[in-house]
Amino acid sequence: MTETENQVMRFLERYGRALSTGDLEAIADSWAVPALSIGEEEARGVGAIEEVTGFFAAAGDAYRAQGIVAARPELLHAERIGRRLLFVDVRWRNENAAGATVATERTHYILWQGDDGALRIRTIIAAAE
Repeated sequence: MTETENQVMRFLERYGRALSTGDLEAIADSWAVPALSIGEEEARGVGAIEEVTGFFAAAGDAYRAQGIVAARPELLHAERIGRRLLFVDVRWRNENAAGATVATERTHYILWQGDDGALRIRTIIAAAE
């Protein structure tokens, strides 16, 4: 793995743990605003970090209702496309308490690297597989 891929994988694993445990503070820290979220049925601009926490509080309830307790990333591609921007392609496996895959999602990210060196989500394009 390249250093870029290692850095992205560390970010994804932290983000996946935050999603799995419902850690809204860590989820929010994984985003840079303004941001853009694009899905099959909608696109929305994200202008404030409170929008991120509000969305993921509701999404966490929906995932738990489906029995999903873990989000595991599989890095498919990571490419630095600028000094601070990276394009990342991920497949997320959503697992139940027994470790069985309940659903998968294919997600494309544009990550932004802040002055502190941390990667944060600037754009997300997600679709269930």
